[in-house]
Amino acid sequence: MTQKDGIPHKRARSYLLLSAAIAAFALGANAWAANDLDTLAKAGLDSSAADVFNTKWLGHNDLQGRVVYQTTVHTYPNGRVYAFAGHFNGKMYNPMTGNIEVNGTSIVDVTDPRNPVYVKHLVADHGGARMNMLCDGSVLPHGAAGHVYLLRENGAVQHEVWDVTDPANPTLASTPVTGLSVTHRSWWDCRTGIAYLVGGATKKTDPGYDGWNGASSPNQHLKIYDLSDPTKPVYIEDFGYPGQNPGSTFLMPGTEAQGAAPYESNGHKVVPPGVHGPIVVSTLDGNEVAGGRVINRLYMPYGVGSNGLVQIDDLDKVLPPPYGHAPCYSYPSGVTPPAPNLGCSPYKGGPQDPTDAELLAPQIGVIYMPGVEGGHSSYPYYGIPLTQYANFTDNTLRDILAVSSEETDNRCTGSPHLLYLMDITQTIGQGGDTSAEQHPWPISTVTVNDFSERPNFCSRGTRFGVHSMNENFNDPFYGKLMVSAWFDAGIRVTDIRDPYHPVEVAHFIAPITPFTQPSSATIGGVTYTAKDVSCDNTYVDDDGLLYCGDRVGGGLDIVQLTGQAAQIGGMVGKPRNH
Repeated sequence: MTQKDGIPHKRARSYLLLSAAIAAFALGANAWAANDLDTLAKAGLDSSAADVFNTKWLGHNDLQGRVVYQTTVHTYPNGRVYAFAGHFNGKMYNPMTGNIEVNGTSIVDVTDPRNPVYVKHLVADHGGARMNMLCDGSVLPHGAAGHVYLLRENGAVQHEVWDVTDPANPTLASTPVTGLSVTHRSWWDCRTGIAYLVGGATKKTDPGYDGWNGASSPNQHLKIYDLSDPTKPVYIEDFGYPGQNPGSTFLMPGTEAQGAAPYESNGHKVVPPGVHGPIVVSTLDGNEVAGGRVINRLYMPYGVGSNGLVQIDDLDKVLPPPYGHAPCYSYPSGVTPPAPNLGCSPYKGGPQDPTDAELLAPQIGVIYMPGVEGGHSSYPYYGIPLTQYANFTDNTLRDILAVSSEETDNRCTGSPHLLYLMDITQTIGQGGDTSAEQHPWPISTVTVNDFSERPNFCSRGTRFGVHSMNENFNDPFYGKLMVSAWFDAGIRVTDIRDPYHPVEVAHFIAPITPFTQPSSATIGGVTYTAKDVSCDNTYVDDDGLLYCGDRVGGGLDIVQLTGQAAQIGGMVGKPRNH
């Protein structure tokens, strides 16, 4: 395999096509479509071996073959740009140290996107560090000017803050919470310094046992901390949905009576599932500027790939003083507040022990999803003008929430999982008494056709379906283009200027590489294995470049929009060093 600018030139598709052909034959003529066997080159398959549509492949880094969950890209005060790739648990050889190391965080200098340079592998000794968030010390209320901080998980045990001002020599700044049995994708609101850490310690044997419901799969809620000074974490409270909290008997609506007719054969009572990826908006749209739009919201998607719900909370009512205005109670007699602490709690039973009513007090709106759909990710787009309805006198500016339900099965062995656009407009339209934010309303669906490529996506080997959306509020395409990750369907770019009729305008699918790990699925008692790609989470940096790390070891790809997509985004000829 030859290389050009670090990009593999020859796409190794023969193995994939052969595997798909064998699978289709074994499953019979009606399994998948005949296009599995079509080896004709299609328009858009360029010389770099990537599947491109209105995109250009700029750069690639193999990330030492480590499997990737989330990639976050940060522009440093000195103007250099670094990608932080968070890895699933596992071990790989690090040629920079000569050691086999437990997966953690890969730090890559992507200042020149055509020549990404691997800088550091930051080991996570408890097994993987999937998520990461970055904050500048000059933005954090009590951070050190000129410094850059990384928030990440370390296995299922703890969340950490690292000083990554020198990306080649990170130092541990603090460990806000440890003793957990589950962690996942957190959010750090840099301008307030408050971190919304996803985790749980629901087993009585956990060192940090919190008493929350272990039946709430995947057993995770929020542990909210003040990290305005990253070296001195301050615990605030735990937060989640009724049914997760200690002592609650709340069940998902529609499942309360399951086990009795008509549910005997297929039903069971369901506790609300764990939150996956919270999003906080507290400083968007000029909150610090006179006349700016003040937004204080916490978006909470629960359920990952099933039994989902999405909750919209008033952040001011979630947080106690001095951060917000939730009722602040003194700690009960005999209860020792966690240290460090605020000396008060929004909950009468203490910061870890809210009642159902206390958890629902900040709620503005909620939507329960069908059981086969989960609330994996949610991301708001504010102030989209409905130009096709410009002649109307009211309600022509909408707020939209994108919600994804994660696909979790290889080779489409379950239900399809899609991406939904919901109206969450805060203003009340003429003739109404409530807002869409109080009653979130699905208005359209973003899909990818399984048979739009050859071989079709379901037959390729790994997952086909949506995972998540880009979550950078500095994205220059914000409100115009939505960038999302679709596993083996790669990066998909959707024009959302008319949110009622979203249109795909670009995509990018990387080739397999020497590091790509095979994926398997058992269908009809037969196990099929093939090498396939899996774009896990995508990110748009401040310059409008797209990134995706591969879930099965294929590395990190950097992509530029071209053609119609670049024109819509207003980025023609603008991305750096191209």
